[in-house]
Amino acid sequence: MVANNFRYRLTSAFALLACAVVVSTGTLHAQENPALPSPLANEAPTLRFEQIAQEQGLEQVSANTIMQDRQGFIWIGTQGGLHRYDGIDFKVYKAIPFDTTSLSGSWVWGVSEASNGDIWVATENGGLNRLDRASGTFTHYRHDPDDSTSISSDRVFFPYEDSRGNLWAGTLGGGLNKIPYDRPGKFVRFDHVHDDSATLSGRFVFWMTEGPEGDLWVSTSNGLSRIDIETDEIARILFNPDMRAGYGWSVNILHGYFPPNDPGIGWFASGKGLIRLDLDTYEHELFQVVEDETLNSENFFHQVMPDPGSSDVLWLAGPSTGLARFEISSGRFTSYRNDPADPNSLSDNQATSLLTDNSGSIWVGTANAGINRFNPGAVNFVHLRNDPEDDQSLAPGIVWGLSEDSEGSIWVSTDTGAAGDYLTRFDGQSGKVIRYRPDREDPTSIPGGSLYAFAEDTRERFYIGGRGGFVRFNRQTGKTEKFMWTSASGEAERLRGMTVVNDPDDPDLLWLGFAGIRILDTRTDTFRHISLATDSVEAEPTVFKLEAGVNGSVFAATSSGVFEIDGDSVRLVSSYDVTDSTTIGTNGLQGIVERPQEPGVVWLVGDTSGLNRLDTKTGIVTRYTEDDGLSGDSQYGILADDAGTLWMGGSHGISNFDPETETFRNYGLDDGLMSLEYNYGGFFKGSGGVLYLGSVDGVTAFSPEKLRISETAPQIALTDFKIHNKSIDVGASSVLTRPLAETESITLVHDQDEVTFNFVALHYANPEKNTYAYMLEGHDPDWIYSGQQRSATYTNLPHGDYTFRVKAANADDVWNEEGISIGLTITPPWWFTWWAYGLYAIVLGLGIFAVDRFQRRRLRIKEMERSQLREVELRAQSENQRREDAERLSEMGRAITSTLSTREIIDTVYEQVNAMTDAAVFGIGIYDEEHNRIDFPATKEKGQTLPWFSNSLDDPSRPAVWCFKNRKEFVVGDYETEYEKYLPATKTPIAGDAASSIIYLPLIHQDKAVGVITTQSFQKDAYSDYDVSVLRTLAAYAAIAIDNAAAYRKLGKTLKDLQT
Repeated sequence: MVANNFRYRLTSAFALLACAVVVSTGTLHAQENPALPSPLANEAPTLRFEQIAQEQGLEQVSANTIMQDRQGFIWIGTQGGLHRYDGIDFKVYKAIPFDTTSLSGSWVWGVSEASNGDIWVATENGGLNRLDRASGTFTHYRHDPDDSTSISSDRVFFPYEDSRGNLWAGTLGGGLNKIPYDRPGKFVRFDHVHDDSATLSGRFVFWMTEGPEGDLWVSTSNGLSRIDIETDEIARILFNPDMRAGYGWSVNILHGYFPPNDPGIGWFASGKGLIRLDLDTYEHELFQVVEDETLNSENFFHQVMPDPGSSDVLWLAGPSTGLARFEISSGRFTSYRNDPADPNSLSDNQATSLLTDNSGSIWVGTANAGINRFNPGAVNFVHLRNDPEDDQSLAPGIVWGLSEDSEGSIWVSTDTGAAGDYLTRFDGQSGKVIRYRPDREDPTSIPGGSLYAFAEDTRERFYIGGRGGFVRFNRQTGKTEKFMWTSASGEAERLRGMTVVNDPDDPDLLWLGFAGIRILDTRTDTFRHISLATDSVEAEPTVFKLEAGVNGSVFAATSSGVFEIDGDSVRLVSSYDVTDSTTIGTNGLQGIVERPQEPGVVWLVGDTSGLNRLDTKTGIVTRYTEDDGLSGDSQYGILADDAGTLWMGGSHGISNFDPETETFRNYGLDDGLMSLEYNYGGFFKGSGGVLYLGSVDGVTAFSPEKLRISETAPQIALTDFKIHNKSIDVGASSVLTRPLAETESITLVHDQDEVTFNFVALHYANPEKNTYAYMLEGHDPDWIYSGQQRSATYTNLPHGDYTFRVKAANADDVWNEEGISIGLTITPPWWFTWWAYGLYAIVLGLGIFAVDRFQRRRLRIKEMERSQLREVELRAQSENQRREDAERLSEMGRAITSTLSTREIIDTVYEQVNAMTDAAVFGIGIYDEEHNRIDFPATKEKGQTLPWFSNSLDDPSRPAVWCFKNRKEFVVGDYETEYEKYLPATKTPIAGDAASSIIYLPLIHQDKAVGVITTQSFQKDAYSDYDVSVLRTLAAYAAIAIDNAAAYRKLGKTLKDLQT
């Protein structure tokens, strides 16, 4: 990437990170904090562009326009069609020959969304199109020379629907068109007449929007036009009456932006720079990347957009400018252009379109290389790297040491290997970059080998050290004043990891760690040795890192473990033991830090050990690894920021850990880092809380408070629905009659029991890192967290009602907990329907009835046979015998009555029901036609028989009455909440307690209602469909028995009449 800085006016030096301070907008969040030191102030913000082109599915690489709809999808107009993008996949709409429902032309200039969610599409020579989102078909609006109400030209550049529902369409050479909201399909034309100020400023219309006062602002090839939407009156602004031909003439306005925090101002992209316009007085100011009154391609801007996090920053795209960042407060431009040597630079300098999406990402469309997407929050990372053609850049090599001195200078040690070592000084006073190199012929040059250690004493004398020794260095002369410790002592290898800290209590004492610990008294230039050899550590260990503790002690990370030195006390706190998992994870420690918030607790990183928390008082170790969210188990350094969170760098980028919440946030290339490989020794915390991390490619510097995360939860959309792995299209005869986004529920038949839902989170800041969770209510007991998987498949689903839900999180783990949902109903097969169960009951009842009738007929036949045998005797019997027969019939009638009595029927049926289900309450109500009521002679409750009671058929609030009169079943699982389905009101039971689950079934025999049967439970939802079907069968038996009982009662009455 090539980044160049230009200013329209001279401005004072400013701090780079300070320019990224943002105002909270609800989308992104940051806080103010001190700026970076002045040596880094003029470093251009580093951006990393993600490129989207044909390899990712783009049909054609000329991205003329980019728009985001209300659902969250991105729409891209190219010369090869209209594209809908969800961050992963493209859906492409193109012109198809002889298909009048397809796009009328594949060259798309502009796209906007209609109030109902349809998409307006402006095409080159294809007129205006409207995409019906439901059907996926296009309606065309074409120019007709014979129809003055048609659109004025087929070269349509930009469509816009205002807040009143009017559609406006700007054309290339045909002026402006309007479809009034109350005249669908009829255009009103607005043309340009040069000498008529009441007409448009120009015939080429590039963009329009409603301004702060509700007027329509229109950009044209010769200034602006301001239109009163109610009266259609036009005012010209920035109009040049001496207009000459030329696309780059300064009054060629192409795009604009009205800042909501400054309603009296408008910013406009033009053919000769950025224009700031006072909306009341129309006074304006021109800002240019390059100060040149003649046409300059770098001053040509197509589009202007606000930064999503800072009201002080604008982004601009131009045909040769590439991408430009404009800071309003300073008037300073930073341009970003293509760098052939950097694959993550802007893909093409012909930038044509811009979009700031809902997630805070910025999209840049280009003429020749597709789309670029970047995270504007990445400007909070400042990178120092080597430029072989610039001797004022960082020296080449891997970074081994970093420091900031009291003068505000930044010191960076690099090692190129065979090409030697460098020390680079970014001078805090002059802003110059000075490089130092060791010289064997010059004893006053810096020590050879990589430098790891930097320190100052109270007299602001500067010390540097490394593999070649430890020296006092004169920053004014650039010469070594005195070697305090040299490799001549035979410890060159152990000087490789030199570290130094100021004594916590006496800053003139410098603690040096390499072969053990030496304390340098800078007042006398004398050393004192501290031995770390203890009973458990025989040899003097190598000291990798020293940390000055908050309570006056010093901690040493060594090859034998962690030591605490407090005065004359030397204590080994913890050492790696492969047999003891309660020890630290390695003795190959690379970093150690103590947080002021937790005195006595040190945090350690090293080879493959992850992050270790060591309580030096108790010796307790807590480890955090990749499984807990750390970017990698090998970390090469650690720093604590002012807020107490920890920052680590390893071979997978930078990790931030919050000890309070025990959560990680990892930063990679997509977040603006220049490298994923950070290096031992290259970790330093500077003034103002700025953190410096050295890598194999240079230095990354940032203020942690300024690193913005996206607090916007992702929008979510269902993108596909499949049955048996086949996508279902929208159609009148389909299970989908509307698009998925507009569908509340889907109904399927029983054999459509394998379904797949595809979904996507429409958050474009690292969309590959969006994560998902889904569940099918009625099937899944809990959420299924699927990571980056964007589909859910269910097989062999039983019939029933379900709800599919999906939620998602963005790359910063901000969840859309509400998510989206869609209902799913699978209807049962016919043999599981209620009418089938009824048929089963009828067939069973008829079978029983037939068997009973057959048995009765067989008994009658046998009786007839016996009667025939006795016929002769019967003829001889006297009248007395006839009377005896009558008495015998009476006895049989009494016997039948006693066997088929109502109470015995109730008891018999109760025994059957109670044995099969919860019949806490059971009863049979018998229709009393004479008194117009239903009598309950022997209702059972909890095994006891209740007193006789009845329900009047004139009382509509009784379930028994509703069931009998409607000849329908009354079934509820929760009577208090469901009775309204059947009854206008409810009353307490006449006898017994109130139940929750209640079933009433009508007793019908030979199409005559004879009563009702009920079973009830005090538990909610106590009965299944099967329980209801069993009760239906028993109800059929009971109806027959009651009817037979009634018949026997009539027989008794007949016998009585015979006797009299």
